[in-house]
Amino acid sequence: MATTVATRGAALAFRRRLSLRLFSHSSASASLPLLLGHFHHPRPVPPRGSPGDLNMAPNVPAFQPLTPSSPRFSLDFVPDLSRFTILDSHLGLLLLRRHDDHGDAFLACDPVSRRHALFHPPPTMGRYSGGTVFSAALLSREADAGGLRFEAVCVAVDADAPRAWVATCRDGDCRWRALPRSRDVAIEFDPYWLESHCVRAAGSLYWHICNNPCALALDAATLQFSFLRAPAAMWDSTTHHKYRVGESPVDNA
Repeated sequence: MATTVATRGAALAFRRRLSLRLFSHSSASASLPLLLGHFHHPRPVPPRGSPGDLNMAPNVPAFQPLTPSSPRFSLDFVPDLSRFTILDSHLGLLLLRRHDDHGDAFLACDPVSRRHALFHPPPTMGRYSGGTVFSAALLSREADAGGLRFEAVCVAVDADAPRAWVATCRDGDCRWRALPRSRDVAIEFDPYWLESHCVRAAGSLYWHICNNPCALALDAATLQFSFLRAPAAMWDSTTHHKYRVGESPVDNA
């Protein structure tokens, strides 16, 4: 798919349901539906034909082959798709972000039903980039009933504390509510170092912080913020290792 979404390192992967314990196909998986997700890599995609980074091991993507019965997945139904980049995926929905001269906006879409909903950042937060909102993610999804119904969250840094803004979208109507600033977490570093893409693990959202031993966490159920600190062995006074939060087979981060 020759779009900006692909060129910025996000790829759509449609794969059969995976076992959390084995991360492999079971013999019964043939009857299970395909899942929708994406992979995000923070580094720019090198131009086609370039040798790439010689210090990194080659990584060749593998795609599930199409069959005559395979559904056609495409985002060609999204208006002005080239203006958007992918931000999140959850429960079969994709969350896209637009930031250009046409204004800031988010768009949630379902590639299967080809429904989509455009909504704008919280009205009092100003511009998305350069303001205090640094990321957004999908929270939940309801039965569509012919439309598109979901909740999303914008995460902001309000003075020295994180704050969540929750959007409730029902069939094209989107309403924001602001949650109080966190009393448990203080942002004592430049918010510039917060990554804009989150990861999901054990019911929470995590934003890695560049050059920092902690990740900012948001419990998706309670919408409470906290910090998750990397193990001491990964971060000492002499060595800073890159790390990523993930989920173990027993659903613990």
